[in-house]
Amino acid sequence: MNNGNQFTPGYAIYEEGRPARVALINFVDDPTGGHDYTAQIQVGGGQTGLPAVSPPRVWVKYLASDTVSEKWNITWAGQTMGGQFQSDGRFYGEVNVVTIDCVNNVCPVPMKAPSAALVFFSEKVLASSSPNPNQNLAFTTSTLDREVATINWEQVKSSNGRNGQAPLGSTSHGGSVSGAAAAAEVGISKMSSWTLGGLLFAGALLFAL
Repeated sequence: MNNGNQFTPGYAIYEEGRPARVALINFVDDPTGGHDYTAQIQVGGGQTGLPAVSPPRVWVKYLASDTVSEKWNITWAGQTMGGQFQSDGRFYGEVNVVTIDCVNNVCPVPMKAPSAALVFFSEKVLASSSPNPNQNLAFTTSTLDREVATINWEQVKSSNGRNGQAPLGSTSHGGSVSGAAAAAEVGISKMSSWTLGGLLFAGALLFAL
């Protein structure tokens, strides 16, 4: 793939002994376009000694962002889950699936730097990997203009520290926070992020098993 470039790998995904999808990745971070390339996908034919059986066309979903270090402004097939602390678990925006015609048993798939792509060899395979747009799901969302957590102050008073007396600062939006209170707030935020990440990873493993 791409003359064996280690930064642009490709992986074939088989179903029932036949290629059904191809996963492509361009790890290079280059906004100038100097490291964009076109993956040439073909099934059989050429020097393989096998029958040429590439599909007449393929369907492509792209995972895209401006840089490889981007955390929030990322799209999958043109859709996004929103920015930091804004996601409710649903994709938003119009789905963009790119259709590419194959010529002489070769399917050319453009790959920007950086990007990833999932190439589908048939509409049936594409449909099996796409959510049902008519499926109705119930979600609980908040209409608050910022994220607000509630806690039981009676438990806080009896837990540790100063028992709720002589507070050192404020963590309310727009309030003043002392150095010690700010450090504690950052520490709790980091701990919560790692805890949430661990729970999500463990859940993913259980689902895969």
